[in-house]
Amino acid sequence: MRATWWLVTTALLTTVLWGQPDRTRYIPALAYGPNVWSIIRLTNTGTAPASARVEVYQEDGMRLPIGPPSMFDIEPGATRDIRIDGKTGRDEVCWARVTLGDDVEARGIVEILEGNALEDFPRAAHEISDRARWVTLTSAVTGKYLYFLNAAEQATVVTFCAADQPQPGVCKKKQTTAIRVPVGPKQLIGVQVRKPHRRFFITESSAPGAAVLTLFDTGPGDKRFFGSKSTVEFGDAQP
Repeated sequence: MRATWWLVTTALLTTVLWGQPDRTRYIPALAYGPNVWSIIRLTNTGTAPASARVEVYQEDGMRLPIGPPSMFDIEPGATRDIRIDGKTGRDEVCWARVTLGDDVEARGIVEILEGNALEDFPRAAHEISDRARWVTLTSAVTGKYLYFLNAAEQATVVTFCAADQPQPGVCKKKQTTAIRVPVGPKQLIGVQVRKPHRRFFITESSAPGAAVLTLFDTGPGDKRFFGSKSTVEFGDAQP
């Protein structure tokens, strides 16, 4: 593994806002760079043509052009892949906002090419949360990466701390070690959770309203091996 964004999603720590009329979904922790790219896969499960709008943002919240167009049509029963592959000499993190038409589903995939192997890492599409605070057991996050996406138009300050009690305000106590990170509008941040010596791991946002909090692990992806005759083998087999 060369960077944190190639990790496999293991949990979603947010609660979500159900019933958004425009069916907007968010796909965090995508990536592109040398031998790395991402795919937004749109699937129309219905019997009529449908469309979806795909907007991609860099880690700092700046828009990453992928078109025109930003609207994509999908035929009934068909799947359409939108490739994110910016012109850069280094690995970059990005995220996508997808507005889905009726019967259209979306998911993300990060693909890494190393030698004759192509490794895929799935990225689920999430709804946003209006929560200001998330609490989980430290045993569930130790050694993993936590990504916080501020999908709002306003900045916020995100606080991470570990404590033996989960009550509100514990991150502000003098005996509690806390990390505070300013996060701009549409910005994505990631932190590695080492080994907190407390029972609970807490994340707090100073400006709740539109966030996605996801947890990633350092597991392997799905590999495809390319042989000399351009065949593809799945699993652990060598060409």
